[in-house]
Amino acid sequence: MHKDCFGQMVYGYEMGETMEAKLVVGSFRLAVSAIKKLIKKLPADLLCHQDQGSQFTSYEYVEAVLKNNITLSYSTPGTPTENPGQESFFGRLKDESKDEFLEMETFKELKKLISRKISYYNNRRLHTSLNLRPPKKYMLNWLNEKKTKPYDGRERTKADRDDVCTIKKLNKFPKKIAK
Repeated sequence: MHKDCFGQMVYGYEMGETMEAKLVVGSFRLAVSAIKKLIKKLPADLLCHQDQGSQFTSYEYVEAVLKNNITLSYSTPGTPTENPGQESFFGRLKDESKDEFLEMETFKELKKLISRKISYYNNRRLHTSLNLRPPKKYMLNWLNEKKTKPYDGRERTKADRDDVCTIKKLNKFPKKIAK
């Protein structure tokens, strides 16, 4: 899953019965497409922060991210607190949906349910960190305000911005694939 730390919006996700690199590459491509649709181009200072799971450190994923001139960042192994947005999202999804998950009989049904949950999360679920607005509405409002005046950083509190994520860059990948 690719989720925005600032506006909390899920931009891309894929699901599969096994954890493979193609899922995170697909999720990343969906996120890039959604961001471009929303703001026409990728921001110059975009960062992709993940844990160090084998899917996210795979050559295919690293190449896809770097080819889009996006900074790649990883959490320290064994420290989920360095990726609080993802951990919080999945924790709440599991808590709020556990009974519904148990009712699913097929993977296809589960995919539909999770798609509905993510749509609800993006479009209707109110977030206290977003001044009681859903992520999509928050981002659209912020983008519209940004067009008319520079962002002054005051809408969200310092605690909200500090909570977003701790970044530790990992420079073990060859620069040649960043073309």
